[in-house]
Amino acid sequence: MGAKIKSILKSIFYVYIFIVAQVLVAFTGIIFFGLDLTTMDLTALNVNYLLSSVMDYILQNAITITLIAAILSFLTYWLLFAIKKKDFFQNCGFKALSTKNSFLLTILGIALHFLVVLLYLIPSLARYSSQHDQLLRAIMDNSDPLMILLVAGIVAPILEEILFRGLILNELKKNLSLKVSIIIQAIIFGLIHGNLFQGIYAGILGVILGLLYYNTGSLWAPIITHISFNSFSIIMDKLFKVGELEKGLMVMLTIISGLYILGIAKYLQKNKNVYQTEQTILAIKETA
Repeated sequence: MGAKIKSILKSIFYVYIFIVAQVLVAFTGIIFFGLDLTTMDLTALNVNYLLSSVMDYILQNAITITLIAAILSFLTYWLLFAIKKKDFFQNCGFKALSTKNSFLLTILGIALHFLVVLLYLIPSLARYSSQHDQLLRAIMDNSDPLMILLVAGIVAPILEEILFRGLILNELKKNLSLKVSIIIQAIIFGLIHGNLFQGIYAGILGVILGLLYYNTGSLWAPIITHISFNSFSIIMDKLFKVGELEKGLMVMLTIISGLYILGIAKYLQKNKNVYQTEQTILAIKETA
């Protein structure tokens, strides 16, 4: 029991670093670049106005904050392993993938996008999407499209996969069953997104990305899929707004995407034994 609790607490600590980095960067920006407190009458300051100003600054600079916080988090994680003289990249599972698998996973990310869009067609879930859509629109309208694609489409997925699959999932499955480990990291992945609608689909994606990591043994698998999903979603948001595509077309694309995902799942399951054999050979070499 002690080992299980230790793994859970260590996972929470990794998330804590991630959150603290974002808060630290955001409020450093607010203090030095966002609000000019010297010109404000703090005795008569309206708290709601202050909070509104803070939120406006965060939304207007969300991409920059995310980028700096991602770099800070990554350096912190790397330093923790360096202090213990452990190979950070090997621990996370940065193992090369074939060009074929990389291509298949890129298409998988696109297919997952259409499954998420399907949530908008479910009335009981779609009613929770307004907060998510307003937040997304505020960020998109206040940021350069190329920076959005770079940070939200590439940098953020890489850091999130390092955190949730490379660090947390790896830590949890040392002392918990694979099934429980994947579910826990997926729930945390959903909660960290901060709103119900995004939390639901992020949680589902967390399970899929966790299974990808396990079945391939490479962190590049969920990274490529996550980058493809985010980048394609950003591009589609610029080209079409939710609801602009004909419902019948969306259903058809969703069905095709679902079939593709099932095909990828079968393909990965078939090739899982190859990875497990490689891991066994590696473990024998390490103990020899």
